[in-house]
Amino acid sequence: MFKQPHQLGGRKPHVQFRAGRMIFANGTVTPDSQKGILSVVSDPTGALEVVWNAEQSTDCDSIVVVKGQAQVNRVTKVTSGRVFVIDISSGQRLSFFWFQDKESTRDEDYLKKLKQLLEIPTQVPSTKNDANRLQIGTLQRILADLGEGVDISLQDCLSSSTLLSAIKEDPAFYMTRVHEHLPTGTPGDSDVVSEVKNPQVSATASMLDVALRDPSGFRELAGAFQLSGSGIGTFEFLKRIIDEAKKSKK
Repeated sequence: MFKQPHQLGGRKPHVQFRAGRMIFANGTVTPDSQKGILSVVSDPTGALEVVWNAEQSTDCDSIVVVKGQAQVNRVTKVTSGRVFVIDISSGQRLSFFWFQDKESTRDEDYLKKLKQLLEIPTQVPSTKNDANRLQIGTLQRILADLGEGVDISLQDCLSSSTLLSAIKEDPAFYMTRVHEHLPTGTPGDSDVVSEVKNPQVSATASMLDVALRDPSGFRELAGAFQLSGSGIGTFEFLKRIIDEAKKSKK
């Protein structure tokens, strides 16, 4: 394990590994030779903070990212090293790093974890009439229980007694649907109700709430779920899902 950088302020990293910083200038990237550590931690505002710090100096960089407003990709054009880029808001900021572990065996695992943390999943929920999915009526009852308004939160929905009752009716099915989005290493036979209350799930829900309160974040999330139109807020987003599901039944 690493000696935790003081820049993290005691926050526990969601992922942390050895990585060097790349300097991007005039369309090219060159490596900073310093040994470094890249960490992703939760920001007090509900966003995520990507922190790079040098191991042998006080040199440090940080990027605050709202989930869904970043993309993580390997830079295949760089053949002389294991380089990846964090692309903020479609090129408005590009941050390049290179893996510094001696072996490359965990590179893909780190990239996958970064994508899970910073990107919006592109998998679109099935709208087919499936008896084993969360019924639209259940989602409507959850919204009715919470009351209309843009200030409801996904965390309120996750802790709703209506949702928890629905999950308990078929916990195995719901675990198969959410397992890939849970923290790495979560057993597939875990209690899904307990996992829904997991602090990391709560933190992710909070970050999505933050994104949905921003018009551009709302548009990106709506696009990922193939929902039309613009809007703002968690209630409006969930209402769009209900409306789209009703259309698919016609």
